[in-house]
Amino acid sequence: MNETVPRPDHTRERASSSEKTASLECPQCEAAISRDNHYCSKCGAHLVVCHGCKSPNAESAQTCQTCGQPMMPSVPNEITKILARKARDYDLLDQATHAIVKLHEIIESIERLELAHQIACSQSVPTHGEHCSKGSWR
Repeated sequence: MNETVPRPDHTRERASSSEKTASLECPQCEAAISRDNHYCSKCGAHLVVCHGCKSPNAESAQTCQTCGQPMMPSVPNEITKILARKARDYDLLDQATHAIVKLHEIIESIERLELAHQIACSQSVPTHGEHCSKGSWR
């Protein structure tokens, strides 16, 4: 009886190691890219790695272009977007605060001018060619 002893299958190991170094295509410009790339060196597209097969995909991909698994949102990317929105919100808030402060300064200036005008009218001293009357100077 001749029994064949199964040989270890090294082809699978070779395939997986060659898969790691194999070039893939950028989903945006189709340039050759490595699995380790986070950005395409030709077009600069941000590549998101599939959690299943580790293939690079376009940032907007809903499923992996290589294995078809659903893409999980990139947490750092989502955090970056949230921080950018918050920075814009704080910038707008800062601008609004400066506008309110400036408006307050203008109101105080008007009030000081009105007070100065009232004092001048009560002393019957015309200011800048204006004549005092019982009504407001505005």
